[in-house]
Amino acid sequence: MKLNYIKPVCNLEARRTENYIDDMEMPVDKFADWHRAIIGDDLDFFTLTLETYSQTERDRCLNGYFVSVEDDSERIIKKHFKRDSLIKCQKPLALAFIFGSRKLLKVMLENGADPLGTESNQGTILHSIIAVASLYPELEKGLAETYPYFIGLLSSEERKQLLFSENDLGLRPLEYAAHRGCVSLVRAIFQTPKLYLVKEAIYGMWLYQWYDITDYESFSPTTRRGKSPLAFLTFMTNSTIHRDGIEDLLYWKPFRHWYRIKLFSNLPWLLLWATYRVMFCLVVMIIMVDKGNIYEQGGVPADEAHLYPNATFYYCSGYTTVIFGKPGLVAVAVIACINSCVTVIFDIGEIFFIAMTRRPEFLFLQVRTASMAISFWFHRVSQFLFVVSVLVFTSRIAQADPVPVDTVSDVGRLFVICTAFASLLFFFEQIPQVGFYIIAIKRMLKDLFYFWILYTICVAPFVLYFMVFMNTNSTQGCIPEFDSYIRSSYSMFLVMLNMMNFTKFEVNNSLVLYTTHMVFIFVVSILLVNFLIAVMTDSAVRMSRHKKRLIRLELLHALYVVNVRIDWLLKRYYNYMIQKLAFVQEGRIFLLNVQQIAKRDDK
Repeated sequence: MKLNYIKPVCNLEARRTENYIDDMEMPVDKFADWHRAIIGDDLDFFTLTLETYSQTERDRCLNGYFVSVEDDSERIIKKHFKRDSLIKCQKPLALAFIFGSRKLLKVMLENGADPLGTESNQGTILHSIIAVASLYPELEKGLAETYPYFIGLLSSEERKQLLFSENDLGLRPLEYAAHRGCVSLVRAIFQTPKLYLVKEAIYGMWLYQWYDITDYESFSPTTRRGKSPLAFLTFMTNSTIHRDGIEDLLYWKPFRHWYRIKLFSNLPWLLLWATYRVMFCLVVMIIMVDKGNIYEQGGVPADEAHLYPNATFYYCSGYTTVIFGKPGLVAVAVIACINSCVTVIFDIGEIFFIAMTRRPEFLFLQVRTASMAISFWFHRVSQFLFVVSVLVFTSRIAQADPVPVDTVSDVGRLFVICTAFASLLFFFEQIPQVGFYIIAIKRMLKDLFYFWILYTICVAPFVLYFMVFMNTNSTQGCIPEFDSYIRSSYSMFLVMLNMMNFTKFEVNNSLVLYTTHMVFIFVVSILLVNFLIAVMTDSAVRMSRHKKRLIRLELLHALYVVNVRIDWLLKRYYNYMIQKLAFVQEGRIFLLNVQQIAKRDDK
């Protein structure tokens, strides 16, 4: 990557007379020639200028940091939007890396540039390079191509220190690249010789490669299981999930092998967990249709209405045949409460685990930007609301005899039923073929939410107008459908669905009513509804193009959730599966990749 620029002229004497607050600071306006030489890979000017510097000046120009001159407006923008908080590529070495100045990279390292220097965001230059790639995807491919050349200029010890250094989020470069969705850099870093790609050997027509994943799959005290690149891939942002190259990484042989290990190690427990959750939801549903409770409140089957003319209410004869009685109902309710409490403890423990292993800053960043994490938070929130609803509902069962039929109980039943099935979506979306449609519908909920806001804004004036019109022009007395804002809103929703006929109302100025009705139908029923259909169609088409990656990432996310929850209980089982599915030697865990030499394209 080269830039066209005017040949710089070195004004060394003027620069030497400047006074700087920091000895390593290099204002861009004062060091413009040096800055342009680095981004332009101008080796001649670079070496000529470097020879004229003293040791102190040389150290500043190789290991210092560029500082731009900002006015007040630029500082305000950075303070509020903080876009540059991720990009701190101020060091000359990082700048040469970004612009692909390979000749200068080599010369700078030979003349004392420190590849382990820390940027302003407490990360190495690799962390800054990854941040640049995440915000400017068009640069990622070039950065990934420069990486092997750069890493090849370093010693083995420098490589190890550079790739095992953590930034302010506690992430190494490989983990940070996966977290930011920079799949090309993930692949490039994972192929670093002697660190991740620890060994290569050719036997006949086959190439054998050993990739070390001990840090992410062992149970040692220094394990980084919670920061596995596979787990981070399930937390990609909306801007990265549709990038090119993600499927290539997921189906790349080493990562595919790694995915297979996670799948066969956790799938039995995922199925067991799903079965348990379904049974728990069924128990809760049975509590809600207890026939004994209806009897206690004076309910009578409809086919016995003639025998009990003074009954409190009548219910359908086929409604339910379950009769728990008070003791049985309380016993089942206690079981449901215990399960709910355990579930809440697991959820809180998992959030605490994430916060402790990935730092709070990472947790907040995921809440704000995650795309695949929508499954994580959707599942967590729906499950949490479900168990809280069960706790509240069962507590009312224990306190009341019989359970009252009132607004609170009805809302509680609705909440329990809706959240129960929402919490089961986490498991249903793992079903082949069907799962993708659940994933797509769940992701389109965001479109539906935005549409609902737009719908509310557009319908509000019609709701208010019809409420006023019906109450001031009615010749038949009160019209219940428009006696309040809430009922009027529901009536207009029925009008949108063509389920209400205005001709049945006896009102004055009916022509005004019919004209307003026509306008409402055109604006809401035709324009808004078709707009919603178009938006959802666009979302569905976009997701169908990435069907394979979405399905694999969702299943990977589910396996990760199981892994976090119960792997501490099943260490022996996981160690057994690792021994069976991976290549273990001298306590190290390796992914073994085998491919024909003729196809050595790492795909």
